[in-house]
Amino acid sequence: MKIKALPIKFSSVVESDYERQLQIITQMFKDEVDFLPSLTVGETIPDNVQVVVFPLLVGEAYKKIDFLQAIKLPIVIITSPYGTMAMWDWEILSYFKERGMNVFAPYHPDLARVVFRSIALREEMKAGKFLVFQDTPGDGMQADIFKRFYWWEQECIQRIKDKFGIEIVVKSYKELGNNAKKIPDNLAREQIALHKVCTSSLSSERKKLSAYKLYLALKDEIEITSNVIGIGANCLNESFLTDTTPCLAWNLLYKDLGIVWTCEGDTVSLLTQCLIDKAIKTPVITTNIYPFLVGMAALAHEKISEFPNVPHPDDCALLVHCGYFGFVPETMAQRWEMKDRVLGIVDENAHVIDAEIGTGKITLAKLHSTFEKLFICAAELEKYVQYPGSDCRNGGLIRVSDGHRLVEKLYSHHVSVIKGNKKDELNIVCRLFGLTVDDVG
Repeated sequence: MKIKALPIKFSSVVESDYERQLQIITQMFKDEVDFLPSLTVGETIPDNVQVVVFPLLVGEAYKKIDFLQAIKLPIVIITSPYGTMAMWDWEILSYFKERGMNVFAPYHPDLARVVFRSIALREEMKAGKFLVFQDTPGDGMQADIFKRFYWWEQECIQRIKDKFGIEIVVKSYKELGNNAKKIPDNLAREQIALHKVCTSSLSSERKKLSAYKLYLALKDEIEITSNVIGIGANCLNESFLTDTTPCLAWNLLYKDLGIVWTCEGDTVSLLTQCLIDKAIKTPVITTNIYPFLVGMAALAHEKISEFPNVPHPDDCALLVHCGYFGFVPETMAQRWEMKDRVLGIVDENAHVIDAEIGTGKITLAKLHSTFEKLFICAAELEKYVQYPGSDCRNGGLIRVSDGHRLVEKLYSHHVSVIKGNKKDELNIVCRLFGLTVDDVG
């Protein structure tokens, strides 16, 4: 979705300079923005405008502040030929901010794109749907655990609708599984030949066929539902309703259709991933986080005897979900492979993804249950650790600046993971969605 931007000029600008800069940014941001004909400061802004852009600033801005303050739309300053604010605009910019204007002055063109995509996403969400497959979500294989989760609550569903406009459409996971089983083997084999993902570690052809049949069944449901921007299923707790898991399907739906997914029907994590993927345009996953400080509560669940022996262990945590680092899409992975299931609560015919994103800087993020703030934490993915025979066959060891603060501030056992330090981009997203930044360090 492209947004409509209104370029505004001051009457005292040099016309040729203004037109040259406008032409530059029109070309630079053509994938995100449709630029309307320019207006001069003081003219009425049309109703169809979603963002105001200033290609040039001049001292006249101080004298026209009353008009500028009346602009209720986001304002973006892109006054250099490099898609950023110019060096000489800090004084005017600080003046604008002091007067309470909603102004963005990107210092990299990608940050301007985050602004534009966030505005587009706000519009997309108003008609968007999350498609979730579940039947009796609080019951099932681990009812004592799953009954505690906020994302099942009607309050959560309503808050997502009120804040973002997204409608959550719930359909039967059992019916989905039955529909998948009815799909002929030859159609599944066609998809296997078409996609050519790494399935060499799967122990039977039936596991491949079941995975691709579920993918085809989900594609049918997405087409029926329309406007689906995110999808999930209660794939662990109600795993007995299908003969496979949706891991491969999530990967292919993201790669083919750009639809964001989440495990276990966690709509709070799904919304977190949607904000990150669509506004920042970077792949993101959700996985379980196990801070070393929580000790046996983590070790027992993953069926491991001890955490890795590392310096300053209090500042470390394991990232692991369903036996491996977490469900990683191919587009994010340095290594990606389908394997036989690890967890005993899913069907023996099920599969799981073993993938790595490489080591280095990552960012952790998660929306709060009020949908009024976003947890953000910079971290380092130091290495991968293996515990054969456990529920942590290949987990990620991460380090944060303050493990005690991490434990104190975490909102959930689920956390979203992004490659690189994306705190600046997340700050922009938070501003445009009216979220407070809960920066853990």
